Parts: sequence; C-alpha cells; structure tokens
Amino acid sequence: MQTIILLGTIFTIILILKNTTIVKKRFRRWKPILKPEHFSKISSAHDLLSNYYYKGGIQEIGQKFEEYCCWLFEQKGFSAKLVSVNSENACFSLYNMGDGGVDLVVHTDNVDAIVQCKAFGKNKEVNLSLIREFMHVMHMNGKKYGFYITTATFTQPALAEVNQYYHKRGYALYCVDKSLLTRIINGTGSFTDYHPKKWYKIYKKLKDSQLPL
Repeated sequence: MQTIILLGTIFTIILILKNTTIVKKRFRRWKPILKPEHFSKISSAHDLLSNYYYKGGIQEIGQKFEEYCCWLFEQKGFSAKLVSVNSENACFSLYNMGDGGVDLVVHTDNVDAIVQCKAFGKNKEVNLSLIREFMHVMHMNGKKYGFYITTATFTQPALAEVNQYYHKRGYALYCVDKSLLTRIINGTGSFTDYHPKKWYKIYKKLKDSQLPL
C-alpha cells in the first residue's frame, strides 16, 4: 500500500513539473513579438530583452535591437540608416563580417559615425577584443566617430582602450551601456554622455598591470 502511495506521489510530482514547463513555454509565446509600433512603449534595456517574444532566438534579438537603435537615434535627432548584409552601405572589414562590422550609419550636423549594436544578456560583457575589433573597423572606414551600444556592460580594459584610442589617434568611440541606454530611452540621457575622456581614470589604474598594450 505504501509503495502504491509513493508511486502515486512521484507520478503527481512529474505531472506538475511537466505542466509547469508547458506553462512557461506558453507564457513566452504570449509575449508580443517586437514590432516597430512597440518601440515607443519600451522603457528600459531590460524591457527590450525580457518582455517580448523572439521566435528566431539570438539572431532575431540582434536584428530587432539594431532596428530599435536605428529608431532611437532618429528620435534623438540623428539621421540613421541600417546596414544590412547585402546593403550598398556595407563597410570594409578586417574580420570578414557580413555587414562589414557596422550595424548603423548615423549623421548629424557635427557627427558622421558608424554604430555597433550588441544585445547581450546579463552574464555577458563587451570586452577588450570586441572594442579593438570595432576600432579597426572605424579606422579602415575613415570614421572619427563611433557608437557602441549594448544591453549589457563594458569591461574596464575595454573602456581603458577607448580612452587611449581617443588620446593617441583622435578617434572618439562613445560607449552606451544598459544604464545609459535606459536613460536615453527615458529622455534623461544622451548618446554622447560618455565621452572617451571619461575613462582616463580606468586607463590610469590598469595601464601598468591588467591592460594588454
């Protein structure tokens, strides 16, 4: 009798766990698919990643994030254009990237820049290697200005490199992390808030120890 009760309990637990998984999957499907008409309703970087359903997974998240950033630049007074794999605007790349390592081209009266967009989760960061890669793309395209936008954060060596590239070569790469991105979305921040000079203290701290030169 006890054996039957034990087996019944185990079976019930299995059913509960199975149904919970199904509910979670269905809940994800109930989230709206991100479309341009939703862009104005987004309130934070977290909202962008967590409250919409991306059927195509990571690749679609990246594509939608680029589209959203393009829209956001336009809302802030820039002229912005997406750079697709087959676009005539695709730029030269040292790394054989399909879009030339450039996601957007943006312009204002004072700025002619290229943009890299990275929709990373909370456990990833934009590291030194990624920053150096994009700086090479800026150099090869003759662009003195660039924007690196992410839903995550930047490592300290990456920010130190941004500072040094500005001081040594005059290339200004503006880094927009998830915190600044949220402020931009809410109208309390600007794409140019984090000037490369801001990271000098990080460079000074790391240059003799952790920063690979």
